[in-house]
Amino acid sequence: MKIIDSLKGKILKKSKPREVRGDIVESIEKKKETEYYDVEPMWAIPSNYYLIWSGRQDGKTYGWLLKLLEEVVFKKNKTIVYVRRKQLQATGRRTEELFKQIVRDGHISRLSNNKWNGVHYFGGKFTLTLADGNGKITKDDSFFCKTYGLDQDIEDAKGEGYGEVGAILFDEFMSFEEGYLWNELSKFNNMISTVTRGRIVPIIMLGNTVDPDCPYFNQFGLWRANCQEQGTIDVYEVGPENNKTIFACDYPLPSINSKRNAILYAYDDGSQTSTMINYGGWDYGEFPLLPIKFLHKEIRRVFYIVYYDKIVQCEVVVHEGIRFLYCHQKTTPIRNWDRDLIFTIDMDPRRNVRQNMMKPIDDLGKYVYSFFQNDNVYYQDASVGRTVKNYFDYYKNKR
Repeated sequence: MKIIDSLKGKILKKSKPREVRGDIVESIEKKKETEYYDVEPMWAIPSNYYLIWSGRQDGKTYGWLLKLLEEVVFKKNKTIVYVRRKQLQATGRRTEELFKQIVRDGHISRLSNNKWNGVHYFGGKFTLTLADGNGKITKDDSFFCKTYGLDQDIEDAKGEGYGEVGAILFDEFMSFEEGYLWNELSKFNNMISTVTRGRIVPIIMLGNTVDPDCPYFNQFGLWRANCQEQGTIDVYEVGPENNKTIFACDYPLPSINSKRNAILYAYDDGSQTSTMINYGGWDYGEFPLLPIKFLHKEIRRVFYIVYYDKIVQCEVVVHEGIRFLYCHQKTTPIRNWDRDLIFTIDMDPRRNVRQNMMKPIDDLGKYVYSFFQNDNVYYQDASVGRTVKNYFDYYKNKR
């Protein structure tokens, strides 16, 4: 590995300040191709959070579970908390097979010196087991891993024991279709407080490259995450001088295995989904792009959608008798927060600044929302479409 730069963080200028960005104190080049995702370069970095995003099929979940088994379970006799966004994702048959391939590959036997050779799952808990030649199965007295769904009631979660937690692994922290939970970061923080009970443990967050506008990037102050160079690790320091939180962010090159599996997608249609699966590129989704050109004088009304640090300018256009909405990125601050019509996820008492567009409070609100209801919206590019989708998903998941 080679250190390629050492940069000071920045504050992104916005029309409405939200929070300070972290300082990038180190950027590490990680250009060596590996058969599967390689955990070691990240584990060698002293960090509070480890965020990894890449394409599918590179084995990052397998690799991190194996590393945590070795370092947390067998070396320290502590437990792992496996986190998903929804409780249904954290339980059931899919979760039951979480350690199945690790068992098949003989790692449980190897790490335990043949004391255990299997894993049993029941009720959100994973327990080590030993199966003898006669089919008799002996289970360990305590679990080594327990699941947690961010959407579960916090009072219910507080009543459960998680053992002496040594690490938290949040799988699929980026969302594509279903969006994020309402007030998800608060639920995420509650989860950490509930399971760690004040202990400082490493938190690993794994995701596919499906959302460059991921709210965790913004909330953590990881200002370069969605444009980080592939094949590098950025290390951030966030917070006050005497109490810094360290974030290590890994955007790895495609593994040899994922490239090998690309043969299954030889029909590559050039879509962002194919690029994400094969090479780990960002998948914004598919959104209708503007098929025509129009004149500035044909713009009848302008309003804005503000989603964290992203500002989308929405223009009602009448072109040759056809009325539609065109949305594009706004790279300069909104000039007048007191008069412009603005939709945001922030609370604001001003009447012109509104929250949930899907619950209009007057005829103007109904009018602008009607373009989205009638699928009469076009976008500058897919990234703008993704920002708008995330804004609506934010309120769809409110409860």
